[in-house]
Amino acid sequence: MKIIKPRHLGLLPRPFRWQRQHYLGVAVMAMINMDALPRLLTEQALWNLLPEALQSPDGVLDHGLPKPHPEFLASGFAFPPGGAASHCIARIQVADREKTLHVYGDRQRREDGLSAPQPFTQMPLDWQHALGDAGDSENPLGKAIPNVEAAAPLLIQPGAGALPASFNAVPLSAPRRLRHVGSAFDEAWLAHDYPGFARDADRRLFNQGDADQRWDDRDALPAGAAWRIENMHPDKSLLEGCLPPWQARCFVVRQHTHGEMFEAIPLRATTLHFFPHLERIVMIWHGELAIREDDAADVLTTVAALESIHQPRTPEAYEEITRQRSDPERSVLLALRDGELLPPGSAITDDEPEPPPGPTDRNLARWETAQRQQLRHAHSDSGMDIDALAPTRPRAPTVPLEDLHDYIDAQDRAAQQQLAQMITRYQQEAALAPPAARPAAAIETYRSQRAAFDENAQQQPMDDRQRTFSSQALRDSYRFNAHQLSAPERLTPAQSAQLRQAVLTRDGDCREMDLTGADLSGLDLRDTDFSGALLENVDFSHCQLDGSLFSNAVLTRAELHRCSARACAFDNASLALAQCCYADFSDSVFSETECRDLMLEQCVFDRATLSDVMLTQASLAHCRFHHAQIVNAHFSELTLQALDFSHATLRKVYFVECHLLALSFEQARLTAVGFVDCQAPEICFHQAQLHTSLFVTDTALIRADFSGATLTQCNLRETRLAQANFSHAMLINSDLSGADCTQADMRRMQARECQFTRADLTRATLAESDLIGASFSKSQLQGCDFSGCNLFRADLSLSVRDATTRFEEAWLNGMKTAPQRDEEHS
Repeated sequence: MKIIKPRHLGLLPRPFRWQRQHYLGVAVMAMINMDALPRLLTEQALWNLLPEALQSPDGVLDHGLPKPHPEFLASGFAFPPGGAASHCIARIQVADREKTLHVYGDRQRREDGLSAPQPFTQMPLDWQHALGDAGDSENPLGKAIPNVEAAAPLLIQPGAGALPASFNAVPLSAPRRLRHVGSAFDEAWLAHDYPGFARDADRRLFNQGDADQRWDDRDALPAGAAWRIENMHPDKSLLEGCLPPWQARCFVVRQHTHGEMFEAIPLRATTLHFFPHLERIVMIWHGELAIREDDAADVLTTVAALESIHQPRTPEAYEEITRQRSDPERSVLLALRDGELLPPGSAITDDEPEPPPGPTDRNLARWETAQRQQLRHAHSDSGMDIDALAPTRPRAPTVPLEDLHDYIDAQDRAAQQQLAQMITRYQQEAALAPPAARPAAAIETYRSQRAAFDENAQQQPMDDRQRTFSSQALRDSYRFNAHQLSAPERLTPAQSAQLRQAVLTRDGDCREMDLTGADLSGLDLRDTDFSGALLENVDFSHCQLDGSLFSNAVLTRAELHRCSARACAFDNASLALAQCCYADFSDSVFSETECRDLMLEQCVFDRATLSDVMLTQASLAHCRFHHAQIVNAHFSELTLQALDFSHATLRKVYFVECHLLALSFEQARLTAVGFVDCQAPEICFHQAQLHTSLFVTDTALIRADFSGATLTQCNLRETRLAQANFSHAMLINSDLSGADCTQADMRRMQARECQFTRADLTRATLAESDLIGASFSKSQLQGCDFSGCNLFRADLSLSVRDATTRFEEAWLNGMKTAPQRDEEHS
């Protein structure tokens, strides 16, 4: 459920069941001060206040259930006017409803009655100081000789039978409130109402206060009601005011069978919770809406707002705000526009903390201070006012949060306009300019930088550590950026011939050798050390490279077609833009290898190790990774075709927004592997072992093969698994809630305690499966075959079944079917 609301309102959505109907209860909360013209404080201020100030016995401000009658509550203290006293009254009056409490200092029991009360300066008005004791069901938190008593009847002798008194919420366990729970918890309730309220429950259960704090003849607080509080503030013996003329509004976007609809939830002002010693009031509005799902899954968005009763907004205005704030491109900034959802001028904005200065501001401030001190020192005898001559740099004005969306939108438009002007000017200048020379290749830039470095090193000697560090930094810069610059030209045959001969005469030591653009195709270069070599645009086609080292080498744009590179080391090498077809990389190591725009086709990576690699904008097709070890790898926005990971081990590997065509993970081990927004039709996990892996964000595994696989603590929530094969699979503590498993083959599957909540298993086959303790609650089970299944303690409550749902020879003892699902309604 998406929540749209201003920062100054709180919203509590609460699904509940009443009289065989699901409802969404909502409570909209606003905390105001007690000024003559009340102003709103933020919801964060409300939640910061409650832990210390709320005296409710269950620690809950509101339960989100619609109260049938309005009421007032209070958390606070009694403060005798004029200082310490042994007795005072505390009184709250709202409109025509008034309640008075007598408050005494501590008293002791005597043979002739009670002692005189001790003087006090403040007394909590909570249940701990009211009448009661551990054996009193009305108030087990209280004390036998209370400090707080009702105005009538007064407690003269212990055991007089008076009820405990407070302005606070009555505990739900108190008999005077518990009697509204009802008693019709029978088989009919279990079948149709569980876990909702009994059919004979009284909605007065939702009211929290005592009867003398509510209006049983009204369903909402009087508009603009006056209120008055006596002796509940340390400095002000009287607090009084009027409620602001505000009305909360609530709307939802709800999923119906025929589409989404924008609907209003009528709200009533039902609750005032006073915090007098803090001069705060929490106003609460309640409402309810009949819904289809017990957990409000059909409610997609809930909107809360506040408006003046004199300036109401139309539902169409709120619908437009909802539409705009549902746009993922704009919603973040639009969420800051509280003015759209609040009465004009109602919110306090000066409670927002000033943002701390950033690094630039701090550095400028230090520089200004230093400059001013230097000026004062230099002109100390002149008598000049340095502060007047060099005033403090004004801080850039802060854009109000309300205007941030429009400000950034204007900045974006200005930037787009400026960019368009620059492009036009560039095109005009390019048309008039002479033909430009070819941009320098990356290797040329590196060579010129290296020459300058060597020349500088001769003029300014440096130690070996500095030389090594600087030299390596130059090489790393080239290695990291070569793919972003122009490609070097391939050398002439004569130049390549010289380099081929040089390589062959180096006795396998080609470390840091510059072979850029050379044609080395067809050479036997087994066990050659190319560590740190410059191999951009080198042709290694048809080479024998087994056992060679390419650590930290630049292989950008290299060609490795039909070569054998078994047991090679490519750690920290750059293979960006390299092309490899029909190459064999078995037993090789790729650690922190740059693979951007890499092309791999018909390559073999059997028993290879790939770690800390990121493949983006690459092309991989028809490659084999049998028994490979792949750790901390990231495949992003790729089309991977016919890759075979059989028997491979993958750990912390992520496939993000990929098209996975005919991939096989047969008998592979996958731990913490993620498939995010991937399309993977007919992907194969036959007899694979998946641990803590996930398939999320609209991932589709149509006709996927999980037969014989083991899935432990895996997340397949809302994954599209239509016609998937889970036969003989073992699922351990895995979650398929909301998944589309239509026509899936799940025969003889073991899925104890697994979650299929709200999954679509229409015409799926689960025959002879072990489903002990599995949850199919709210699932679509039309035509589903449970023949021969063990459904002991399985949960099929609220599921949709029909005459074609089969349970022949299934073990149904202990299976939960209640409550039953209501007939569909919109």
